[in-house]
Amino acid sequence: MKGRRYPLEALRTVRQRNVDSQGQALALELERTRRAGAAAQAAAQAEQREAERVARELAAEQFRLEAGLGRVSDLARQSEWQRAEQARLAALAEATRQASDALSAQRDAEARQRQRLAGADAERELVDEHRAGWAREQLAEREAAQDDEAEERAAALRGGRRSR
Repeated sequence: MKGRRYPLEALRTVRQRNVDSQGQALALELERTRRAGAAAQAAAQAEQREAERVARELAAEQFRLEAGLGRVSDLARQSEWQRAEQARLAALAEATRQASDALSAQRDAEARQRQRLAGADAERELVDEHRAGWAREQLAEREAAQDDEAEERAAALRGGRRSR
């Protein structure tokens, strides 16, 4: 007796393709998260470097002024320079905040994609479990049919009498 084809094979194929598709989508999200993380880290490092540079330059200028090496025109230029640097540092801080927000949003997108993959995988697994149960039933039916055939052959060999 030849085994029958699983009646839900098309559904099983669709579910597996969905898992594959969701897995590929997750791989893209992971790459986007990696890039967003690198961008956030680069922005934070740039902000930190510039803040340290400005602090060093301010300290050096303060030392010059305290040593009496500065002139009134130097004070005006220093004040203008400080305003420009503060604006620049504020822009870098904003860029860092935006990169951090983008990373957070990307992590959320990645988490949602992980959930979609988990759902697709659970649906595929349900079909696989059903298929395994169906295969067990098919095997039991084939074994029962073979047992019946063997019993009938044995009865025929005994002359048509069945054993009791």
